[in-house]
Amino acid sequence: MKAISANEIAREVGGTLIKGGGTEVATAVSTDSRTAKSGDVFFALKGENHDAHDHLDKLSSGSCEVIIVSDESKVPEDFYGSAVKVSDTIEALSTLAHYYRNLVNPKVVGITGSVGKTLLKDMTALVLSKVYNVHSTKGNFNNNIGLPLTILSMPENTELLVVEMGMNHKGEISELVKIANPDVAAIVNVGVAHRENFDSEDGIYNAKLEITELFDEDNILVINGDDERLFGLKVSRDAGELGYDVVSVVTDANEDSNWDYIVKNTHHISGGGLEFDIEDAYESEGFTLPPNGMFASLSAGLSVAIGGIFDVTMKDAAEALKNLSLAPHRLKSIENTEADITIIDDTYNANPDSMKGGISYLLSAEGGRKIAILADMNELGEFGPTLHEGVGSFAAEEGVDALFTFGEKAKDIAAGAKKANTGIPIKMFESKDELISFAKGFVREGDVILVKGSRGLKMEEVVEGLLC
Repeated sequence: MKAISANEIAREVGGTLIKGGGTEVATAVSTDSRTAKSGDVFFALKGENHDAHDHLDKLSSGSCEVIIVSDESKVPEDFYGSAVKVSDTIEALSTLAHYYRNLVNPKVVGITGSVGKTLLKDMTALVLSKVYNVHSTKGNFNNNIGLPLTILSMPENTELLVVEMGMNHKGEISELVKIANPDVAAIVNVGVAHRENFDSEDGIYNAKLEITELFDEDNILVINGDDERLFGLKVSRDAGELGYDVVSVVTDANEDSNWDYIVKNTHHISGGGLEFDIEDAYESEGFTLPPNGMFASLSAGLSVAIGGIFDVTMKDAAEALKNLSLAPHRLKSIENTEADITIIDDTYNANPDSMKGGISYLLSAEGGRKIAILADMNELGEFGPTLHEGVGSFAAEEGVDALFTFGEKAKDIAAGAKKANTGIPIKMFESKDELISFAKGFVREGDVILVKGSRGLKMEEVVEGLLC
């Protein structure tokens, strides 16, 4: 982070200097008293279950330069840096991030979607890095705390900032947009994640579109044109009904549509990677990717489209994407050489769309029987049973060879598979130990096993058990 003085911070966040001279200079941001260090500005964030003010006694002299608090009584007497009082420390963090975004003044790319936004963020950062100094969201720091921390960790020579924007409720992306103010945005897709928080699927669609809230004729939205509702934005743009430009990316399944980029000839290669071609009105280029599921080639197309906006050539984009590395627990194929089986670890999280994507990837993998081990999907509310059943019927009808479920909600996945009446083995478990033990006895050489569920189910423990 470019150096900012305590006085400057206080001024920009609308705070009051209550301790120190205000001349201390911060070069990094911290929200964890255990790791705060010299040179940091520490924000004492207060949430539902945690209040960092209760740990300010750890911030003695030398542990950081500036602290931002809403409760001045908690400032340690032996803290010799500067302390700034604000009414809301989370709001102050966002305000400082917006100020710093404008201070460094990079071009900003904002990315959202129900499934695959982290993959697209990583791809976009790789593509743009061929030409520019790029800073991007680490992991999935995509909420009202993670996004400001991403911005405030940006080096002052950053030319392009790529940020991921997540949401659970209406209005959340809108707040992130006010902080980051993207010049270019991309929507990967619109699914049914967090369905319990919306009155309808249209509500989810409208919430994703909040990413264009500050757009005018100088802004560009890149869309997945295979998504029917998103493609409607292209139609609206062509009809002069939008105040910003739209670039569409489609697969060859929608070749007859009005596309700007098309992803063609996608096929798996040895080792589980992908090969495909991307073309626009002027050229075509071949691409190769490591394993990352059914969304990878389309996401590559979206990243190429974003790169094209900033004059990155397709050839450079193809070279960059060869270096794509997989995020932890996201469609990672792991070999158990002793048992001669392959485990696809996709345990990071789950919603109906990503579940179906994971199943499709499982079925496309090389190997013997295709076994799905699926757990609960959270945040689906009253629609949960139907959506879980839909995943189960999809798995059975698409051709998995066996289905095992874990968790109370996942019983509906099993029910949906049974209704499909395909005759595959289906078994439900309430204990991970029992699931692991049964699966180890069931599998045979050459089998490929997908393990997936929502984050709270910690299905990586099943992966670890199958590897032992």
